[in-house]
Amino acid sequence: MRFLLLFGFVSGLFAFPGVTGAQAYTERDHVFCSRGKCGFGPDQPLVGDDAGNYFGLTTSGGKYHNGTAYQLTPTDSDLTVKTIFDFPSELGFETGGLVRDVAGNLYGLTDRLVYELVHNADRTKWHERTLYTFEGEENGARPIRTLTYFGASAGLPYDGVGPLYGVTQMGGNNEHGVVFSLTPKSGTWDELVVYKFCAQANCADGASPSSILMTAPSRIIGATMEGGGTASCGNGCGTIFELDGPVVSNKTPWQYNNLYSFCTGGGRCPDGTSPAGNIVVDLSGSIFGTTPYGGSMNKGTIYKIVPGVSGSTESVVYNFCMQTNCADGGVPFGGLTLGADGALFGTTSQGGDIHDEGDVFSFASAQLNVLYAFCPGDTHCLDGKGPMVPIVLDGEGNIFGVADGGRNATGVVFEISP
Repeated sequence: MRFLLLFGFVSGLFAFPGVTGAQAYTERDHVFCSRGKCGFGPDQPLVGDDAGNYFGLTTSGGKYHNGTAYQLTPTDSDLTVKTIFDFPSELGFETGGLVRDVAGNLYGLTDRLVYELVHNADRTKWHERTLYTFEGEENGARPIRTLTYFGASAGLPYDGVGPLYGVTQMGGNNEHGVVFSLTPKSGTWDELVVYKFCAQANCADGASPSSILMTAPSRIIGATMEGGGTASCGNGCGTIFELDGPVVSNKTPWQYNNLYSFCTGGGRCPDGTSPAGNIVVDLSGSIFGTTPYGGSMNKGTIYKIVPGVSGSTESVVYNFCMQTNCADGGVPFGGLTLGADGALFGTTSQGGDIHDEGDVFSFASAQLNVLYAFCPGDTHCLDGKGPMVPIVLDGEGNIFGVADGGRNATGVVFEISP
């Protein structure tokens, strides 16, 4: 039986970047179908439970042709996928992954609302319950990414009582997005706008938030893909920020602090640009993430930010596409996942092989290791291609994720195993 690995904040070891070749990892996948009531087109990250199952979303197909929620069960012989919910069109389309609570219910986002998928006693049927609908631009519009909560980065399920936090792509100040919280209260959910981006001149505080995580009950670390006060990228090249909130009351304004603005030196942005995907924090408080663009080859970076009292420092610990034909990968959109031993894991959407369809990598002790390159020797990419969302790891070192490609180009859910 496979069990989900619980992640904590683990110190990593980083020095001068290098790269090593592919290890003895193997790939197997489930290819989504394109007929009848099947869901297809997975494009959101998976979430696991304690029994070794994983849950994900498809954007197309299903009973109403509006996407599905599915359960993935890995066995020794197969990856079994079954649909657990068909999304009707009135709910909108999925824009973020799922989170799981202590009772096994699932929470997610569409472009217009936050929902909960509730299961019956034997988990054979699921129904949807709308928790909050975004109706005013001031409170944010078009929520995206995956909801989070304190404890999520340690692999703990949501307790069903505390606030859920998320971001919107639009709304707030000048349509540049917000960070919001939703708190259950007497059968309803109260929304609080934690922060509205582009509140400062030239959006020096960031715009278009791409990721957040909770490092304490009242502390949020996050990234924006735009803003930061630099002109190199038009509307800015993105930021890393922190928000510090009240310890007791959730109605006191949170305090914003810009930890780093990318590409302040201009040019080709050697420090990276437009941070995207998961960010992680180690025991020392250092922040790690990826940028899909910028760096020495303009194919993205792994960056490290060390917050300090007098300011933060940023360093690039790896530049992608350093090898011939970008054998080490390029354009990492999914961000990073922190392993129990402090290693970082992620994907690239390009490079990795001569077919340029991306890879799965690990990074530890200053070495980048390509674990699997997609589409090896196969122009049809039956094993998948171009992964762009975060991956998850189980307690046995297996890596799970989703990608485009597959037979009939309907997408795959994959497992990479040592």
